[in-house]
Amino acid sequence: MSRRGQNQVWSCSGARLNNGVRLCGAESISQVSLDLMFLNAVEIRFPNRHDLLAQLETTQNLDFVERDRSILRKQLSIIEDELDSAKNAMDELQGQVEVLKMRHELFGESFDETEITEKMQEQVSLISQLEAEKADMEAVLDKKEKHWASLEKDYAIREELIYLMKTSDMDKVWLCLPRYVKALALSITVHDKNNFTIHWFDGTETDITLKKER
Repeated sequence: MSRRGQNQVWSCSGARLNNGVRLCGAESISQVSLDLMFLNAVEIRFPNRHDLLAQLETTQNLDFVERDRSILRKQLSIIEDELDSAKNAMDELQGQVEVLKMRHELFGESFDETEITEKMQEQVSLISQLEAEKADMEAVLDKKEKHWASLEKDYAIREELIYLMKTSDMDKVWLCLPRYVKALALSITVHDKNNFTIHWFDGTETDITLKKER
């Protein structure tokens, strides 16, 4: 971050020259633009200010975290058990094929691999499906854990905003919202000086495009 006159200007650290190399091509963004972007985003995502207050209060009750974590871990455990069973079944089928081949070599017994091959193909398909489901569930759980960690980290500033919204004129509070970015936004992705994505405390996202300056 650097200052130009009275205005703060934010820039990516990678946009500065590093041994003569510019690592990031992102443009600098003024604090005024960021504040405008944030207020626009809040108006779009939370048009009803009383609903916003209710959602903040609900979020502050973090009891749901352990409940949801337990549910997701249980679902993951079920998928892992099904995957282990599918792999064990595959091992048994492969063992049967080895036994049949051995009996054919030792005793000349003929055998038809068609049925076992079809069962093995079914197991391969099932294993692939379960592995994909496991990866998806792990990704969901990882994303949720990061979200919950962010909620806990910014608990105090949300409490401050809730108190302000309950005890002050709501229009005045609205103008102060840029001071409470961390209470509402877990992160902000800046695509360029006119395009942003806000990642809200309730797990949703809002894409914002500002009018280009002439």
